[in-house]
Amino acid sequence: MLRNRVSTSRGMPWSLRQPSRPQYFARPNARAANQAIVRVDAHELLGAIEVRDLAVAVRKVPQYYRASKRAAMSLNAEETKKP
Repeated sequence: MLRNRVSTSRGMPWSLRQPSRPQYFARPNARAANQAIVRVDAHELLGAIEVRDLAVAVRKVPQYYRASKRAAMSLNAEETKKP
């Protein structure tokens, strides 16, 4: 009986074989998602006070990013004006 060889000389399947150097990928969609999404983990046993505090904090996030974006835009505008 003939068997197909699906592993490397080290005995690992091809999908698990480590390249000699690490491979880095651009992943622009993942980077954009990380810049646009704020993850909030909440435990099911949070009390009413913690939930209220969390809601207040989450409402502040867009305000912070709007202010940061405005500040970055004004800095960029000042840099372009420099001779």
